[in-house]
Amino acid sequence: MIDDLINDAMRLTSEGDYLGASTLWLNLSQTPDLDIPSRCLYLLNERRCRTALGQHEIAQRILENIEKIDSDHLFRLEVEYGWIDDLYGQGRYADANKKSEIFAGKNALKLASPEFAILSYEQKLALGCGYVHTEDFAAGLQLLTDIFSDASDSHDKRQILYYRSLAYKGLNQEASEISDLKQIVEAQEFDSWVARAHYDLGYIYQAQRAFVLAKYHLQIAESLKQMLTVPVSYVYHALSNVCSKLNEVDEAKRYKGLADSELE
Repeated sequence: MIDDLINDAMRLTSEGDYLGASTLWLNLSQTPDLDIPSRCLYLLNERRCRTALGQHEIAQRILENIEKIDSDHLFRLEVEYGWIDDLYGQGRYADANKKSEIFAGKNALKLASPEFAILSYEQKLALGCGYVHTEDFAAGLQLLTDIFSDASDSHDKRQILYYRSLAYKGLNQEASEISDLKQIVEAQEFDSWVARAHYDLGYIYQAQRAFVLAKYHLQIAESLKQMLTVPVSYVYHALSNVCSKLNEVDEAKRYKGLADSELE
């Protein structure tokens, strides 16, 4: 029974159903007669979900609880990094980057060991993305490129490629930006990284006056609008402009109307 709950919680977490997963991790942590290491592990997973849900006060209370019950300090590094990860979840990238750099420096030997390989990878991934958010594009690009081969999960690879594309954009390296975005869409998955990659390619090709390609990518972005992290009105406006350039008057009007309706 416990194993089934753990498997379900892990599956929901990997699928991004953080609300459902957090409930299961909470239930697991409240199992009677549970040993402390297992309780800490379940709480750490719940914290991750709470941060992803934007429930930062709950996430911080969980970290405080782990600090109290983990008398042997078996999870000291995980808890210390949990506070940093929650800062990233709050969008406090500059603060999180600084604390992450300090964390990596003082724990370099432990993080280099196989025992903490996953934690080390997660720290570098978040820091690389954090650098891009704070417009330290060269540092972000370097770190994300360094860990790309360590990303065994295809979702992580798409995330790395997308943040690298943003770094390339910031460094005015458009050919490399397009290359990384193409690698994302060629995966033919359906998530926010693919949706945003199609959207970005549409805008790039529109600026290059490659209007047929622009329309192709923007229409796919439209089909994935539930997964986009930008307002769908942006997509409709771009499609209206592209169709106008292609002398597709009726389609241009239709997309203009859709864009206006989104703003009402």
